[in-house]
Amino acid sequence: MVSQYRIPEMNRNCFERKQLYQLLDRSIRQFKITYLYCYIGTGKTITVASWLKARKNQEETVFWLDGKDLNIENELMTLHELVSQEPRGIVVLDSIEELVEKDKIELIVELVKRSKKNTRFVLVSRGMLPAQFLNSFLNQEINIIRPNQALFSVDESIRYIEQYGGRKFEYIDIAEEDVLFRLPVMLDIALSNSQDPLNMDMETKQFTVSEMKDYLVRELKRQFDMSTIKAILVIASFDAMPETLLETLFSQNQVQKIDQVIAKNCILFKDVNHQYLIKKEVKHQMLSFLHDYLDKEKMKEYYVVAGTYYENRLNYDQALKYYEMAKDYRSMVKVISKSIAPEPYVLNIRELKVKYKEHIKKIPDRYIKQDSKLAFALALISGFFYEFSDLMRYYEMLCTIYKENGYEESDRDELLMMKLTIELVFPVRKDELVMMDVVDPDRIYSFQIMIQYFVHNPYMLASASRSLVGCIEYANTLPGKYQNHILQMVGDSCSGILDIYMGMDFYFRNNIDQALIFVNRGRTRCHQDGILFGELLAKYVEFYAMIAKKQLYSIDESIDSVDQIYHEYNAVNKGCQISSLCMVKALYENETEVIDDWWNQRGDSYENPYDILKFDDCVLKAKVCILKHQYFQGLSILQPLFNYCQYYVWNNSTLALYTIQAMIHYQVRDYDAALKEIEEALKLAELTHNIRGIANEGAGCVELMKEYIKKKRLNRKKDEFVFEVFDAIVEMANAYPQYLNIKKELKENLTKAEMQMLKQLATNRSNMEIAQQLCISLNTVKHHTKNIYQKLDVNSRQKAVYCARELGLI
Repeated sequence: MVSQYRIPEMNRNCFERKQLYQLLDRSIRQFKITYLYCYIGTGKTITVASWLKARKNQEETVFWLDGKDLNIENELMTLHELVSQEPRGIVVLDSIEELVEKDKIELIVELVKRSKKNTRFVLVSRGMLPAQFLNSFLNQEINIIRPNQALFSVDESIRYIEQYGGRKFEYIDIAEEDVLFRLPVMLDIALSNSQDPLNMDMETKQFTVSEMKDYLVRELKRQFDMSTIKAILVIASFDAMPETLLETLFSQNQVQKIDQVIAKNCILFKDVNHQYLIKKEVKHQMLSFLHDYLDKEKMKEYYVVAGTYYENRLNYDQALKYYEMAKDYRSMVKVISKSIAPEPYVLNIRELKVKYKEHIKKIPDRYIKQDSKLAFALALISGFFYEFSDLMRYYEMLCTIYKENGYEESDRDELLMMKLTIELVFPVRKDELVMMDVVDPDRIYSFQIMIQYFVHNPYMLASASRSLVGCIEYANTLPGKYQNHILQMVGDSCSGILDIYMGMDFYFRNNIDQALIFVNRGRTRCHQDGILFGELLAKYVEFYAMIAKKQLYSIDESIDSVDQIYHEYNAVNKGCQISSLCMVKALYENETEVIDDWWNQRGDSYENPYDILKFDDCVLKAKVCILKHQYFQGLSILQPLFNYCQYYVWNNSTLALYTIQAMIHYQVRDYDAALKEIEEALKLAELTHNIRGIANEGAGCVELMKEYIKKKRLNRKKDEFVFEVFDAIVEMANAYPQYLNIKKELKENLTKAEMQMLKQLATNRSNMEIAQQLCISLNTVKHHTKNIYQKLDVNSRQKAVYCARELGLI
């Protein structure tokens, strides 16, 4: 509740922080708002309560509210009513960092604006959040957009608020006089060998590292207590000190003198971002002698402080370094999870994988085996990076922890969800799993837990989509009661965008009807929520689904819908994207006029393959190169696209590129390269069960797939997935036989007698009639027919005639 009381008269001489209390009293008299940051102390506990009790003035009513209060909004409203009734009062808002984290800072701003002129505010922070608070306060009250900074200049903050807000504001940091701003002073003392460095000529004196070390050790022992030394260690561990920090402490002339010292490259230097950095060898020496004053456990605490400092400023690399030094492995994993929070299709996952595996390797197994939360988080990260062996290792550790220590209900949820995720995200590796026996009700319960987890972790959208699609496919094998329950949970939990992603996954799995159900539902939800991007994405998926179903009217309708949405979306690349869809349709339908017009406009122009909006155009160019038999130009277009997809780990796009490249190499009779590339495409396709990525090439790779199956001696029972892809390819080839106008080439020429025989096969004569016409025996007719079938790679007269016409033999 909001506390309202009068302060009894006390003798404040009994308090050791007399100067601080005087500073606060003076600030309250002169300023509307006082901000007190009391995280780093100087060995003595500083509490707002002790200051309030020490105040002599009994005429003011003090209102005190803790930011940790769960019902903070109602408390602030109550506080506003109480303040409006008092002629003179002091409002103390404690734990401001809690309000910042809860995005409630605007409530404070509103309270200050509506308060009476004689009401004074003391805002107290007990966490490392001064910059965040100031940033939020300035943005809310003054409407000035400020970039993230490590610290604000005190003078700058006061100037902005006075100019734009019409209010006085004072920033008081109790560490300012004792610790936080002391490090630059200490360095300057070391440089000048003087107690008053600002009155000395700093250009004339330079110290060696050893001399500086001796001097600082002596000064530390003389001036500072143990807590201050520990705080200095934290500050000294930071790699950068903002320029505003020195500007706050020194005048302009003094800063110029410091710049001169920096130019001499004594201890500090300025980088391209105008940050003052401590040279590594000097920093190492500072840390080495400061370590002598600190026990290991206390050092860990202060390294955690440093890690939190950088984590709050989104500098995850530095945060990882300090958490690692503190051996705070949970925080390390939390930072890694935050760093992969953006859209998975935008991240450089390959680079992140290499980068973070080094950090994860440094986490000893003995810690993981004792911490189920840590093992669970590491397993999820491994799944995100497609590291199946690591995922299984952490999963087994998780099982061992629960087996040895038992587990609560929430632990059971995690174990079931992890087990199910392994099954669904890595469906092709089921034979390698050692699964627990889970009855159907438990499995359904784990579905519900997993759905809740993924829906509240949107950065794992791709994993969520794959897993939920797996849920639905598994549900189709269950009795009606379980099946309906799972489908209902998925339908109720998904957003419009997730519905569309699931539709994409069903499309890639060649389940076109199911894909259209989810895409249409997702488009409807996105339309209701006003998400035009979702509507556009849904129409793209629908377009390719209609291509697969060969519904020409619906294809044209989809292109018109995309055009309309682009008009609403006001997209810059509208013309480019609409043209690409029309071109895809033209390639399948072999509309030569459309293809020629498109090629004349774009064929010789340069497209930046690293511009994602031009990516589709580059792929289409490579396909048109196949159509025009410009194979080497097609390969030159594909290569930078490979680099782009592999850099961002776009598996779906990469396997399509492998397929197109394999088709080109097959056409130029580089069969070894073609077979190798189609094998790579099939491996990627099997990883995410993506059938359409290869099947969309239809007639372009039928012969290539036949050759691959023949070469590898595959059969339908053992190599089910490959034949599933092959069947989809044949289906597309039959639907669009003129796609890319791929022509077969004879591996072995027909003899003169076989050519005569081939012309007779094109007639409707029987074998006996052909024998009579050519004056040969019936056995000779059969022998020639068998040879023709082998050379044309067909198994019937009808196919032989069709193939011969395609090759121009008849």
